[in-house]
Amino acid sequence: MGIELPLPTAIVVGFEQFRQPVLWVLFVFIIIVVVAIKYIRKDPKGRYMFDKFLLNLPVLGQVLRKIAVARFHPYPWHPDYLRRAHSGRFGHYPQELQATPF
Repeated sequence: MGIELPLPTAIVVGFEQFRQPVLWVLFVFIIIVVVAIKYIRKDPKGRYMFDKFLLNLPVLGQVLRKIAVARFHPYPWHPDYLRRAHSGRFGHYPQELQATPF
């Protein structure tokens, strides 16, 4: 039609023209990464390295640590937890690990 497209429309059209030929390369790359991660996690040393990598990620690492701790920590509202709390049957800690007032 001979008219110039507005800048946002031109950016979208340009992105689409760039994305179409690169899309299959991105798809193949994702498949290769997924297969590589599965292969690496089969070996115990690879699993350790991958888990260490995940735990060292800035935000995701902290979330994964908290999830792991929460899996093994007794829930405060669980009846066994409450019974042990009131009977004093929690583990006894050495004196240097006891919480002391300031």
